[in-house]
Order: sequence, then structure tokens, then C-alpha cells
Amino acid sequence: MVRSVLKAFVAASALTSFVAAQHQTSGGGTEKHSSVSDDKMGPAAFMWPPDRVWSGDMDNVPPCGSRATAGNRTNFPLVGGAVSLVGQDDYYNSRISISYKSDPTTNEDFTVLVENPSISDLNPGHTCAMIPDAPSHITAGTNATLQIIYKADWDAPHNQTFYACADITYVSAADFKTRIPCFNATEPGEDDKKWAAAASSAAAANPSSTSSSSNSGASTSGGKKGLSGGAIAGIVVGVVGGIALLIVGGFFFYRRRQQAATKARLARMEDNARKHDWTGTDAASHNSRNSVQLKNLP
Repeated sequence: MVRSVLKAFVAASALTSFVAAQHQTSGGGTEKHSSVSDDKMGPAAFMWPPDRVWSGDMDNVPPCGSRATAGNRTNFPLVGGAVSLVGQDDYYNSRISISYKSDPTTNEDFTVLVENPSISDLNPGHTCAMIPDAPSHITAGTNATLQIIYKADWDAPHNQTFYACADITYVSAADFKTRIPCFNATEPGEDDKKWAAAASSAAAANPSSTSSSSNSGASTSGGKKGLSGGAIAGIVVGVVGGIALLIVGGFFFYRRRQQAATKARLARMEDNARKHDWTGTDAASHNSRNSVQLKNLP
């Protein structure tokens, strides 16, 4: 474990020194924003392939942020290529493009190669970005220029757009013998540190709010669990079944009441018939002959 840590530290130190050598012609770097600092480059640059000479008064000028023209080309593989980026400040909205012109002069000369979250928001340090293989019409010996465009608040209180270019010559994979110094090792930038400090200060100033927010979040996430589909289906079936039972029970109760009322009415009619007072001389025999026994109606 200790040996692995030491090897990583040595590799990072060696690559940091390599960056300084690539971007300095005289003098030394000065500590500005991070442990990876250099006064001969902007907030970010190509570490490999080496980019054009940086110009502080030109780094916001497209397409390459430099007074230098194409030259000092680096061999680059047709397949399996990568670029190593180095930053000494936070940089955002980064994208890597390419031009197959001998000396591109405008952004319109470039085609986007890489524009994805892996390089969209980068911190100071080293970042490795894989480059798509060259299209079929590009062959060994073809010259090209890689471009990186990004935003940073390097020397202003607001974000600005920066540019850097590296000139290359494509070679076949078999002829490419260089070991690309490409790895990922970054540290929090000044912006990240400011945001973290502001969040920490806000939390310390109002701990009750943080606690209630945490509890509210827990309640919300607990409430999101809800009922499963099976439980909901069971409830629906139970409710429908209960309603059906109530309807059937109400129907039988209604029929029984109707039958009871019918029987009571028939009983009253029979009772009235028995008590009827017939008149005439042969009332008794008439009553016997003409009386009709009422039976239960269906």
C-alpha cells in the first residue's frame, strides 16, 4: 500500500515538472491558484501533445489563443489516441476539436471531437481525454491541429473563453512508439473551495435549518415508498367485494320486507271477509255458499 502511494506521488511530481518544462522558456513558475502552476500558460493547456507558445494577451483570441502559427508537430496515432490536459484553475464547458487544414485561422475550420461531461467541468491538475480514431479518409502523414476551448475566471471576476492549440501529424499505430503521459489527478479548485466554505459557513450559522431540511428530506423519501401494486390491487378488490355484498344484502332485505307486507295485507283481507255482516233471509246459507277462502297470493 505504502509503495503504491509513493509511486503515485513520484509520477505526479514528474509529470508536474514535465508540464513546467513544456510551458517555460526561461524563469520559473509562480504559485497562483493550485499546486500545478505556471506563469507561461493560461488557466489550462495541452500537456501532450505540446501546445503552441502561450501569449497572455492572445489567450482569449480564437482559434488558438497564441501568436504562433502551425509548427513543431507531434506524432499522433491514427487509432487509440489521447490528449493530456493540465489546468491551474477551474475550467468549464470544455470541448476538444480538430482541423485538418495546414494552418487553421477561424473556429469554423474546426470540427468537435470531444464534448461530454468527462471534460465539461475540470479542476486543477492533470486530466486524460480519449480522442476518437481518425476518419477513414485520414491517413498516416496527414497534418492536423487539435484545439481546446473552455471558460474560466482566470484573470477577471467573470468567466471568459480561452483557446489553445496543439499541432500534430498522424502516424500509424505500428509506427507510434511514444508512451502518452496521460492520467487523471486533480485537486479542488479555488471556486470549489469558495463554494465549500460558503456552504460550511451557512450550515454553521443556521444548524436548525440544516437539521429540519434533513428531517424533511427523510420524511419525503419515506413518503415516496408508498404502497406496492399488489397492495393497491388488494384494496381495490376488497372495496369492490364489500360494495357487492352490501348490494346483495340490501336486495334480500328489500324482498323480505315486501313478502312480509304482502302476507300482512292478505291476513287483513281474510279477517275482513270473515267479519263481513251479510243481510237477507238466507244470510247464513248465502254466506256459506258465496264466501271465498282467500289463499296466499304468489
